[in-house]
Amino acid sequence: LASFHLYSASSVRFPTQRRIVCPSSDDLCIEITSCPAALTGFRAGKQPKLCGWRKEVPQVCCPQDNEKEDEPPPDVEEQNKAHKISSISPKGCGIRRLVPEQILPPILLDVTGPPIDLEPRRATEENSSFPLVDPSGVFSIQYAVAIFNGINKKQLCGGTVIDERHVITASHCFVGKSLNPNLYTVQVGEIHLNESNPRYEVQEIKMHENYRPRYYYYDIAIIRLTRPLPEDVVPACLPGEDMTLEGDNVTVLGWGDLSFGGPSSNELQEVQGIPVIGNKDCNSKYKKISGPRFPRGITEDFICAGLEEGGKDACQGDSGGPLLHDYSEGHWALVGVVSFGYMCAAPGFPGVYTKVSEYLPWITKYIGAQNEVMQELRSRTFEYIDGKPLWRSHERLLFPH
Repeated sequence: LASFHLYSASSVRFPTQRRIVCPSSDDLCIEITSCPAALTGFRAGKQPKLCGWRKEVPQVCCPQDNEKEDEPPPDVEEQNKAHKISSISPKGCGIRRLVPEQILPPILLDVTGPPIDLEPRRATEENSSFPLVDPSGVFSIQYAVAIFNGINKKQLCGGTVIDERHVITASHCFVGKSLNPNLYTVQVGEIHLNESNPRYEVQEIKMHENYRPRYYYYDIAIIRLTRPLPEDVVPACLPGEDMTLEGDNVTVLGWGDLSFGGPSSNELQEVQGIPVIGNKDCNSKYKKISGPRFPRGITEDFICAGLEEGGKDACQGDSGGPLLHDYSEGHWALVGVVSFGYMCAAPGFPGVYTKVSEYLPWITKYIGAQNEVMQELRSRTFEYIDGKPLWRSHERLLFPH
């Protein structure tokens, strides 16, 4: 894939001055592409308040939104049907490479234990780097992502590369945490969680606007990276909206717990051969313990996968990671995002995943809008004169208000 840069070296003088303090203490100094209010004004011809730089990207004073009302989110709208994979998937997506020396023997599972309430599968602060239930083998999968909290440098969640700049993950990974992108990094295409592996900085975290922490609906998010990934990183394909999965086997990846409350490992794990079950059947299984977290039950916005006898599942620490389907020999599509479940690999309770195909219009809209903004930013340059950040538009210098 071609590299994507905002500006040519000749058009920008990068500042060394200290960051300017925003007029309001409630404002955050963040990249313009991460601030909806600044982007709206920018498109209307208003110049946001420049406060600094992050590499090539101008930072602006961004007002913070009020907290969302705690109300049930609306239903996902019906969308037009497409093909087996989405047309926005990059060419050559979904290829995976086997690393024979990394194949691990299966691990026997202990899925017994006291009943607990349903919980998202985010890693805990104390236990945040554990691999997955029933690892039947590990592939060098270039699109597997580990998301790290920069404060404690621990693995927070999983994710999946979908193109050179974007990663799909779960919104619940960031509940109760700052959305300041400077606090997170990602590791891409590595088997081991190792501090010596390359880390990529985050430019923006986009949680679905209809996500509410007390509900499981709309549990999807997009991470935009500050720079393109190397060309040898292969993204996963996005599914088409008519990809039928019921009865097919799927695969899940992650660095989560090996069993509920079980041992940990630093190696990426893979569980193969998990059958997809129908949503009606899945809903009947969860109805007896559903509670208030999903008042509409298991809707078409979810995928359920698991064995009736249990033994294969995602677990705590796998949140945001990929549920994959081999739609064509050797090519894999991201069909689900690890969301929640009852314990881990418990008999009678499949894992529940956010269904990616239901959110293709949202994903397409976000990525398209970001690319549009970047193209518009290319036509403008920025520089510091006498220590003040300025916008240059054609031949005029526009001072920030």
